[in-house]
Amino acid sequence: MKPEELEVVRLTEQNLLGSLLIAGSDGDTEPLTVVAKIVKVADFLPTQDNLHRRIYQAMLQGRTDQITVANTMNDSGTLKKGDIPYMSELIAEAISGIDCEHFARLVADNAKRTRGRAKPRFTGVI
Repeated sequence: MKPEELEVVRLTEQNLLGSLLIAGSDGDTEPLTVVAKIVKVADFLPTQDNLHRRIYQAMLQGRTDQITVANTMNDSGTLKKGDIPYMSELIAEAISGIDCEHFARLVADNAKRTRGRAKPRFTGVI
């Protein structure tokens, strides 16, 4: 996969996770319920530290606010140095907390595309 294509996948994943973290900060669990029907942990691009996969796996335990996600990761032994500040960056850079389903569909679609070697998609506009 070309570097610019990896960047598209990374941005899409970041927006999904950031959107879920924003929604979770209000105690809203509905976005996670919707996203979990669309996106699997394996849909996140494998990386050296699998940070996006680890964050999403923690979210799937039921809540998506940053504190609960960090505590879940800590309890499972998957929290690493730098993960909490990274989640803060995801929140700060996310487009909004209402676009979770949109980004979930893009992440799932990109997973299929990268397995099939088609170019991944990113669109911040619904």
